Amino acid sequence: MTALLLPVFVTAGGAYGAVSFDHSHAQRLAGGTTIGGVAVGNLDRDAAVALLKQKLEAPLHQTLRVSVEGFQTTTTPWDLGRRIDVAKAVDDELKRENSPNLLVRLWRRTVGDNSQTIALQPSWHAAQAPAIDKLLKEAAKGTALAAKDATLETSDSWLHISPDRAGRALDTPAARRVLLTAVARGRAEANLPTKSVAASRTADSFGTVILVRTGENKLYLYKNGVVTATYGVATGQPAFPTPTGTWRVLYKMVNPTWNNPHSTWSTKMPEKIGPGPDNPLGTHAMALNAPGILIHETSDAGSIGYNASHGCIRMRPSDEQALFPLVPSGTPVIVVNAAPAKVRKAAAPAATPTQIAQTQY
Repeated sequence: MTALLLPVFVTAGGAYGAVSFDHSHAQRLAGGTTIGGVAVGNLDRDAAVALLKQKLEAPLHQTLRVSVEGFQTTTTPWDLGRRIDVAKAVDDELKRENSPNLLVRLWRRTVGDNSQTIALQPSWHAAQAPAIDKLLKEAAKGTALAAKDATLETSDSWLHISPDRAGRALDTPAARRVLLTAVARGRAEANLPTKSVAASRTADSFGTVILVRTGENKLYLYKNGVVTATYGVATGQPAFPTPTGTWRVLYKMVNPTWNNPHSTWSTKMPEKIGPGPDNPLGTHAMALNAPGILIHETSDAGSIGYNASHGCIRMRPSDEQALFPLVPSGTPVIVVNAAPAKVRKAAAPAATPTQIAQTQY
C-alpha cells in the first residue's frame, strides 16, 4: 500500500497532500532510529531530546565525591567538563532526514529505510583543563604535609635527636588519571593518591655528634644517639669562653702548625710554632667553624677539667688521638653551658713564650 502512495502524491494532483505528509514528519525521527544506543524512532524532536537527556546526559550531573587525606569535595562530571550534546545529535539527524529534496524524502519515508544508528557518547569539553586543574590544585593544598627534618635538641644540656618525619603530597599526575577514569566510568567516588615526601635531613645523618659541656668540662661522643665515649677536657676561661651553639668540624690536622691569633694575650708569643713537642696543639687537632676554635691536644694536663683555655677545647694527647679517627669532617659539635665555670687556682709556671702558648691556648 505504501508503495502506491508516492505515484498518487506525484501524478494525481496530490501536491498538497505530499507537502502535508512531508511536513508532518519533519520533526519526527524515522522509525528504528537509535542515538547513543537509545531507541528514539518515531519520536518528535522534543520527546527524543528529553529521552536522551534522561538516558545519556543525566548521569553526567550525578554527584562525584573526590577525596584524599586532608581534603574532600563534591563535583559532577559535567562541571569537570565531561559533556554530551543530545539536542545537536537529534537536530543533525533531523536535518539529514529532511534533505535533499521533497521527492527523495517522500521516497525514503514511504518506500525506503530512513532509520539510522548514530554513535553518541560523552566527551571532554574545552572547560576540562581549568576545572580539573583547579580541583587538583585545591586537593594538593589540602593534603600537603611538610616533611620534618631530624634535629638536635639540647634544652636540658644533654643531646637528644628529634627524629625526622616524612611529609605527604598529592601525586598530581596519578591523581589526574584516577579522576579522569572515575568520570569516564561513571563512578561515584574518586580517591586520589598521594606520595611520601622525604625529610631533607634524617636521624641517620646524625650518626656521629660531639657534645661539649662547659663547666662540667667533659666531651661526649655520640654514635647514633648513644654515648660511646666520654673525655675530660679544658674549655674557655670566663673571660674567653668557648662559644656555645651548634658547630661542625671543618677539617682535621695531623702535626699542625700553631699560628699566633694576634690577640691581646698572645702578643709575647711566637708568630708560629711548627710541629714538635713544643706545639700547643700537639700532634692532632680538629678545627671548628667557630672562628679560632679547635679541639686539640695539650701538654698542660693540669688544665683538664677546668675552664682554662682562651676558647679552644683541650684534650689529653691519648684522648685526642683516640677520638680523632672516630670523627669525620662535618661532624656536628654542640657546646652547652652545663655548670658555672670551674677556674683552676694557678697554672703551671711558664718560663718561655712557647711554654706560655702551651698553657694559654
